[in-house]
Amino acid sequence: QLIATIESLLAPAPPLATVTSQTPRQTIEPVADNSHPFDVEALVLRCMKSLSTVAIILDEFEKQAKVDLPALQQCVAEADAKEVSRIAHAFKGAAGYLSATSLCGIAAELEQMGRSGDLARAAETISMLKRETERCMNYIPQARTLIASMTSS
Repeated sequence: QLIATIESLLAPAPPLATVTSQTPRQTIEPVADNSHPFDVEALVLRCMKSLSTVAIILDEFEKQAKVDLPALQQCVAEADAKEVSRIAHAFKGAAGYLSATSLCGIAAELEQMGRSGDLARAAETISMLKRETERCMNYIPQARTLIASMTSS
């Protein structure tokens, strides 16, 4: 029971909507640029207030996004739906851990496109994913400052 409780606390936030082959195509709207791209407080709570774990997640997100985004673009260009689905799934998980709900939703849409084999709108969705990823990356320094202030509180 302890392990189940720990796993439930460490689990990423559920996606905003479960996308299945029966679910009508969702349109993910870009988030206004004046909002924060991820929820620092939710991230800290997800990490059970371990700020060193938060730092690791931020570092890993930065590294992985720099690899996954170009890989996704390449897979879309090559019409490799299976790889689009696989990489988008991993990207969705990383966004979930980061508490980046908009990014998570965009990645989920891309994952579903890959699963269905319908990449007709994938280039447009990749552009949205790229913009939202850039927002997250640009916010990370501010998030680190906010997190540092939590240690002094």
